Amino acid sequence: ALRTHDGTQIKLILVDDVNEGDRQSLNIDSSKTLKALFNEYADKRGISLRLLHFSYKAKSLFLSSAGHKTPEELGMQDQDVIMVHDTSRPQQPGNDNSPNQQTNNSKKTRAKKRSSKKAKGKSKEQKHYEKHSKTLEEYKIEHSKQLTELHGEADARFKKI
Repeated sequence: ALRTHDGTQIKLILVDDVNEGDRQSLNIDSSKTLKALFNEYADKRGISLRLLHFSYKAKSLFLSSAGHKTPEELGMQDQDVIMVHDTSRPQQPGNDNSPNQQTNNSKKTRAKKRSSKKAKGKSKEQKHYEKHSKTLEEYKIEHSKQLTELHGEADARFKKI
């Protein structure tokens, strides 16, 4: 580990999870946030940071939380390895779909699932409402019949009072 004027500089090794031979060693001041390191890595790879997922010791490093933390805060040491997953690549080697086509297909699939869930939810709500209306109406009739019987039974007592 190298000493700098603000703290200790450590070397972190970023390893591609598919091709483990693809390793990049990057130096970072242990008091700087990981987002700076992630941005530098994405720039060197020429890829959007949004397409990369990082993990350390099998735990995901989300930009929204870990990106704002320092290696020191996460207990990282010199020469520690961060795994990187590039989501723009097809999952299986030899797949003919281009990454963009695959991304578009998955977006369409997700959109279809969301809209079908919404549709299912609405139809269930409507059916539930209609069923509930009938049940409510039936409940009122049943309640009315029970009150009539109750008044009939209690009528003699009411007259005594």
